[in-house]
Amino acid sequence: LDGSRVRYGRQGQLAFEGRGGLWVVSPDGAEVRRLVTAADGSAPRFTPDGRGLFYVDERQGSRLMYYDIERDDTTQVLAQATEAELTDDGYLLFG
Repeated sequence: LDGSRVRYGRQGQLAFEGRGGLWVVSPDGAEVRRLVTAADGSAPRFTPDGRGLFYVDERQGSRLMYYDIERDDTTQVLAQATEAELTDDGYLLFG
């Protein structure tokens, strides 16, 4: 990895694009989780509280998805987007 596809969360965790999709690593490095639902995922971005992750699912277009880390659950947010960021005051910025 060259670091261009790695995103750091405020809680110390990180997410990156790698073989087989997106991966999330716990702050202490003890847990590495492959997001099975994000096999064709890209552009990961953590929420400010570190509880979730936005990413783009490119299997059927470019859908914006939200992954809840604690629940291990994914939800579609937008039918078309290339990236997103949730601001500290709760606004979703997307392109």
